Amino acid sequence: MKTAVFSFAICIAVSCGFAEDKAGSILPRGDWEKHGFAVTARDELRTLLREQVEQKRVPGGALIMVHQGEVVFAEGFGWANLEAKRPFRITDPVRIASITKPIVATAIVALAAEGRFSLDEPVSTWLAEFRGVKLLSGAPASRAPTIRELLSHTGGAPVDESTQGRPWLREWTKDPKITLDDVVKRLSQTGLAWEPRARFGYSGSGFDIAVRAVEAATGQPFEQQVARCVLVPLDMTSTTFRPSAEVRAAMPAGYHLTARGFVASSRVLRERGATGYVTYGGSIVTTPEDLAKFLLLHLRDGEWQGRQLVPVDAVRAMRRKPEWSKTGYGLGWSLGRVGKDGNRLTIGHTGSSGTACKVDFQHQTVWVLFTQMPVPKDAALEPHFRNLVRDKLDEIVARLK
Repeated sequence: MKTAVFSFAICIAVSCGFAEDKAGSILPRGDWEKHGFAVTARDELRTLLREQVEQKRVPGGALIMVHQGEVVFAEGFGWANLEAKRPFRITDPVRIASITKPIVATAIVALAAEGRFSLDEPVSTWLAEFRGVKLLSGAPASRAPTIRELLSHTGGAPVDESTQGRPWLREWTKDPKITLDDVVKRLSQTGLAWEPRARFGYSGSGFDIAVRAVEAATGQPFEQQVARCVLVPLDMTSTTFRPSAEVRAAMPAGYHLTARGFVASSRVLRERGATGYVTYGGSIVTTPEDLAKFLLLHLRDGEWQGRQLVPVDAVRAMRRKPEWSKTGYGLGWSLGRVGKDGNRLTIGHTGSSGTACKVDFQHQTVWVLFTQMPVPKDAALEPHFRNLVRDKLDEIVARLK
């Protein structure tokens, strides 16, 4: 019976896509003032959100903040669809883009902690196509990258902005028969941009390679494993790599901010099952509350409801940059300032779709900001809305009584 129940939970978390918040556990609600926040601070936050919508700096979005395990702010603002005048709701499912990376990295770290494989072995241990891998120049690479290097963007995988980057946007990946295995084999033929550890280069392709290596090492589909390790234990029932038609219909429209105003995004989200391939560096669709649960897992060093889902040491290692890296990126996380005790005060991530999140260890706070509007390409349109909200939240948290 337990096996049947677990299989059903996998279906909810991975295959069935978005469900209303009532289908999953709801985070405890807390009172803003009783948590030490000033009423004026909440008014300032709401004013900022309202004015940014009125000034047409953002169509709309949703913001949730959790302090000491209780939700103290959870509101949608503005419009999910400008043409239909549909309000943006706190429960709307959103494509979180690169915030997918810390979720994927956490699942991989949890699996490695089970002894299924090592983060520090070259992926060629499991992927024969990376044996004898070459550099883009045609010269042989000294070795294939390790999973740890790929999760920290130091493995030499082609960067997103390069000609060889972002295979998920290529026409050939839209073939219904294309799988992750096919994509990773092509990446191995393309080669590495540089030697592993030679430099930092932000790469969604690197996450695809890491995930495929994990699948080969464990003999199981990764989406089943991320469900078992993360989504099901956290009751993230509104989180999926493959949104159904119902989910896609509920998602806010995407827009770009230009000098002429808002322009609707032309990017079409692939239907669930349209292809076997989704990129594991940026495909998750979720809700603010589901993502807040995941952030709380990291705030609590891998513990959830009395159960240690990921070993403490493994979780803490994710927020340390590798000794060979010169940038502020760990395993799937952008790293904030270091405290006097040598530990990170904050970690977080952003997504190209207009999403952001943060874990504040110093103030025991997490927050999630969702829009579906990327950072404007025109520098004259800065400061970007996302940065304004981040700065206001940092200011409010710093003023805690």
